[in-house]
Amino acid sequence: ALYAYLCAALIKLTGGVNTILLRIPIALFSLLTMVFGALIVDRWMGKKHPRAWFVYGLFYLIAPFFVMNGRFGLDCNLMLGASTMFLYVLIRAVDSQKTGWFFLSGLAAGLVLYTYAISYLVMILFLALMLACLIVLKKVRPRHVAALCVPLLLLAWPLIAVQIINLFDLPQVTIGGMTLT
Repeated sequence: ALYAYLCAALIKLTGGVNTILLRIPIALFSLLTMVFGALIVDRWMGKKHPRAWFVYGLFYLIAPFFVMNGRFGLDCNLMLGASTMFLYVLIRAVDSQKTGWFFLSGLAAGLVLYTYAISYLVMILFLALMLACLIVLKKVRPRHVAALCVPLLLLAWPLIAVQIINLFDLPQVTIGGMTLT
């Protein structure tokens, strides 16, 4: 739904529709993939391996998926940029041990859920395994887990409600301007 929301906001902002306008969200998320991917490489290898940026840039340039992902206006292609951003913010949170970074990672994880329906399953599995590992390794405290989970759950509750409505064949619900079908 995120692609549609972003396009609707751009249409409302500009007052018109054209091909370029409809491709802006995917172009921006393609840039997120590039920027946050580079930040991840720099965080892990930058100082130890000064050529890491060059290798990353070369890989990004020659791997056709990254180029094509930014060219196709498919709603599911937003997942790569959003999940790369989430992964970087999560790495920063674990490295810094600052609650604010965990809160931001929860927001980023919630954003990923709106990029592609398959992310529901992927994010649940990833977060469960990742949090279990971090807890066992004593890399997170309960307040960090809460800081990550609260914004994630706030963003996920409409998606969870829609799944419950569909699973149990319940009537649609309207809350304010939002309809849960």
